[in-house]
Amino acid sequence: MREILVDSSAIIAVIDKPNASLAKALSDAIPAMSVISYAEVARFYLRKLRNEEWAQIKAKLGQIRIIALDAETCEIAALESKKHGFAMADSLIYASALKNGLPLLTCDADFKGKKDVVYVK
Repeated sequence: MREILVDSSAIIAVIDKPNASLAKALSDAIPAMSVISYAEVARFYLRKLRNEEWAQIKAKLGQIRIIALDAETCEIAALESKKHGFAMADSLIYASALKNGLPLLTCDADFKGKKDVVYVK
């Protein structure tokens, strides 16, 4: 099994409305996530869920390896943001995947066609 970095859009899609394409992309993969994706998922759910519902999601997220940021990743993110016009959060997530040699699984069309990206609608 190979590790794959899962973007917040894909994590939210898996939790809210799983589909066959996401299930297939994750079937032979070990998911990891950027600390930025964790923050985006937390923000998304904490705005709309009760504490006990968030606790259930948080427990599931706790089973996934979270990749921290460092100066090198931030520099890669700045370059990728300049190159592709990504928003800062997206560039940090993409840079985390690149630096760690992981493919990026996403439902975000901004990443479609980029190097080592698995885009799922």
